[in-house]
Amino acid sequence: MALVEKIASAAGSPVSLVKHIPNSLAIYIPKSRLAFGDEKPDVQELNQKLWSREQAAMFFNDVLKVESNFSRLSPSVLQGFTCAAANEMETERFQQLAQAMKQKNVKLGEDQLSCLVKRVTLNGIPKDLDDYPKDMLLFLSPSDYAGTGSCQQYVRNVGEANIDLLQRDSPQRKQLLSDALACLNIPDTGVSEEHAEVLGHLVCDLGEEYIRSSGGSLLLQLNQCQSFTPGQEEAIRDVIRNGSTPFGPPSKWSASTLHELRGLFHIFDRSILQKIPQAVLTPWLKSFVHDLPLPREQLAAMVQNLLPSRRKRAAECPPDKNITEAVVMDELMPIYYTPEELQACLQGVTLVEHLAQMSHYPFTDQQLAVLKKKLDELYPNGYPDKVIRNLGAIASLVTFDEIKKWNLTSADTLAFLPSNEPPNDQAAFIITKYISLGNPLNVTALNAIGTRYICLLTEPQLQMIDPDTLKRANSLDPSACPQATKDILYPKAKQAFADKRSQLPAYYLVLDTGMMS
Repeated sequence: MALVEKIASAAGSPVSLVKHIPNSLAIYIPKSRLAFGDEKPDVQELNQKLWSREQAAMFFNDVLKVESNFSRLSPSVLQGFTCAAANEMETERFQQLAQAMKQKNVKLGEDQLSCLVKRVTLNGIPKDLDDYPKDMLLFLSPSDYAGTGSCQQYVRNVGEANIDLLQRDSPQRKQLLSDALACLNIPDTGVSEEHAEVLGHLVCDLGEEYIRSSGGSLLLQLNQCQSFTPGQEEAIRDVIRNGSTPFGPPSKWSASTLHELRGLFHIFDRSILQKIPQAVLTPWLKSFVHDLPLPREQLAAMVQNLLPSRRKRAAECPPDKNITEAVVMDELMPIYYTPEELQACLQGVTLVEHLAQMSHYPFTDQQLAVLKKKLDELYPNGYPDKVIRNLGAIASLVTFDEIKKWNLTSADTLAFLPSNEPPNDQAAFIITKYISLGNPLNVTALNAIGTRYICLLTEPQLQMIDPDTLKRANSLDPSACPQATKDILYPKAKQAFADKRSQLPAYYLVLDTGMMS
């Protein structure tokens, strides 16, 4: 962000920058600006702001040098834990750090937890594993936990951990489920509600045969799962359609039923959704969209199932379908209008005026096509910047010939890339169009391109990047890029961060190892 750049330039030092940056903007500070070096960080100031894990990793080692009481550190600071910092600590002090992470409920990544386990168990398995982050148990077995408690308690704790840190089909995750089923003595595919409660998140890995055999006893626990296999989804729908669960058939559901099953709502198909009383469903959906945000694509699939399957052509806008200010501000607008009604009732000027909101509503592909048609009619010679920046999901329907008409006048317009995530070929075309108009690859442009699209840049485009720009931009990870890309970026990064070499390990955190491979 341009404002962050200005504040960073004026601040001069990391200590001054952290002190003067508004809390809401701290997350946008490039991590290279957070290497304190010989400066002493103000822990209180750091605690008051929210950081990304990458940012916190930059100053974590510096914080350890000045703070002896880890319980005084915020979760946002503690999440910056690195193995490099851990290796310099004595065992007892390290254990205190790990216990502080448990107390503050710090969310760590798989690599951090793996390192944590190695250090905590370096001199043998502790007898007080319950004092450490629960997610550590994902890397330990029931026998490792035996000194702390029973295997049932181990299973319960693992069930409360974030099993999604491990790949769904990984041997490690499969072993956790196998150990849990053996511990609870579940010999067949029938799982009781009591056992489901103990299994917790491990229920998410039970196959479709378990779901069907267990009737409705697994639904509440399945409600917590982040994702399902197609087989699991169909099994859940079959169980619900059967109507023999404690929740009864969908036609009898209330708002409280929907609330209890809200984690499964996105996999309900037309046969289920159409049976839920509309007087119950529509008001509940308003709160659901806010309280449990889902990817736009999943919401759009639900909208498709909620719209009538047989639709009439609407040559004119029906009297009860006039699009008012209240309607366009309603996130559920897509369920009120078929594509035909949207075509007849939506004015192009209304769309442009509210495009920033409407382009992120869960419209179906057919509805999005209507929105795009409205924009095309208003701007036959290409979209202006104000429209491009707010295209949202409509961008997925834009053709290369249409992009050729765009007049990308600033890097701020290019910044629509991260929020819309167009496919690589389209993104590369947009970036090339932007550069061909004489626009620079400045900090804003690099932040827009980000790790996701950095590998798409051609060698001439990469050569345009100034080392100082690379230093001030958000971190880039080119590890997945062709070697030719790394060969260009690494010398630039080395030059950009030459002043950080004396500040280990911060220097290596800034200079991503992906550039060195």
